[in-house]
Amino acid sequence: MIYEKMLLNRKDEVSFLELKDDSEIDINGDVYTGYLPLPIRINTLIDTIAKGNNEELPLDNIIDGIVFMYGIGLEIDYEDIYAEMLNSYSDDPKKLIFGMAMSFFQQEMYSDAAVYLNALIKLKVEDELVLFNLANTLENIDITELSDEDRDEYVLDIMRIYERTLNYNNEFSLAYYKLGYIYNAFGQYIKSKITWEKFLHLDSDELRLQEVRNNIDEMMPSYLSEVAVLAIEQGDYDKALSSLIKINEGARTDRNYFDMSTCYLNLNDIEFAFESIYKAIEISPEREYFNQLAIINNAIGDIETAIKVLEDAIEEYGEDYYIDYNLATLLYQAGRLNKSLVYFEKANAIKSSDELQNIIDMLEKEVLNG
Repeated sequence: MIYEKMLLNRKDEVSFLELKDDSEIDINGDVYTGYLPLPIRINTLIDTIAKGNNEELPLDNIIDGIVFMYGIGLEIDYEDIYAEMLNSYSDDPKKLIFGMAMSFFQQEMYSDAAVYLNALIKLKVEDELVLFNLANTLENIDITELSDEDRDEYVLDIMRIYERTLNYNNEFSLAYYKLGYIYNAFGQYIKSKITWEKFLHLDSDELRLQEVRNNIDEMMPSYLSEVAVLAIEQGDYDKALSSLIKINEGARTDRNYFDMSTCYLNLNDIEFAFESIYKAIEISPEREYFNQLAIINNAIGDIETAIKVLEDAIEEYGEDYYIDYNLATLLYQAGRLNKSLVYFEKANAIKSSDELQNIIDMLEKEVLNG
């Protein structure tokens, strides 16, 4: 996880003081003797020395060092002893560490808060509150220096932690609230809507509820678009078209009209297939849309218009693998073998494949024998 790597990058902030073989440390009556490296944060050590306390480190500083060591994910050689020391220091170390984490959060010391909350995970005492607050804390950490790829992975870390929260408590409304936003940001609109609808059933804060209702309303065109795309992939063109028609005409995108054209074509409604693809091209003349226009023309037996559509698209927008390939196929169907060969070769130059090369080889033989 990216966030764990970020926390581990703080390893230079911790040092170790050695408890010698003949030394001992008393923690609320529990005495620890023998060799033991005691972790301490370097800034704490410097502050202690600056205050003239060279004889003995406050116990609080050692406990802080132990928690810090767990939280940043250092490999721990004396894990059992450190865990015992935490239990000696506090009757409820989980409550203590969680409280300190929340104190750091309130002071906007988000990285320290994340370290303390992550320590509870490493100590294997996580629950829904620990996980939720860790994810919420990570959201507040500045990640502008991360690469785009690492930023996306960081957000996925947060998403996974919120999802783990629900493994402990599937009625934790704020986890659904947060996850709805993350799914939405990643373009997972169906998942976002389902998640926010669960939130609406669980939460009681009217401001948040209205906020999420508004979010769902604003998201509906994207949600319906995703439903349509999935339905098209499954060959359910009636369902896809039903979703697309529900999108307000003013909110429809060129892609919506392209998908509508695909549905109408497969439902043998040629008039609306043409109408929809022309609207898509009017909004944004993408190469893929000219392919669709050619396919519709060919579907009604007008192969010459289909060929011209693709030739004009190449002249206007340049070579494209799919346009070249489809044009070559249409030219072959029209009996223009030499010209068909030219466009198959152009397609192969853009994106070569053994299958396409075999077509070219066979066509070359056919041209020679013709």
